[in-house]
Amino acid sequence: MTTNVTVGTSLTLLAAIAVAQAEVVTVHLKNQGASALNAFRLKGKAGDGPNLGFADIQTGSFTSPGLHCIYASSEPGVLASGAECILYLTPGFLQHIELWASVASGTADVVIDHNRAEG
Repeated sequence: MTTNVTVGTSLTLLAAIAVAQAEVVTVHLKNQGASALNAFRLKGKAGDGPNLGFADIQTGSFTSPGLHCIYASSEPGVLASGAECILYLTPGFLQHIELWASVASGTADVVIDHNRAEG
């Protein structure tokens, strides 16, 4: 699924993805705007219960392999104008994930494409 999202100075939702039963989710980001990103967040939710909300799972260091991001071609939180980034996410126990981003000033048009692979 490919989407174009205009990102502003407040955190902007890039994608909400149902990830139950997914082993890997691939994400391709391309910054087609004039401003670089200055923040990128991966949020997760473990279920659908009314008292379960989204929590920040990762807010930086995406290029260092971790529990929910095993690969990043570059750091998405500083994605320059015209740059691209590929992420391999491993949702594990999560049922839903959200990807958020912002810029320091102005706006940036970010194209996001994501796919999921089940085991």
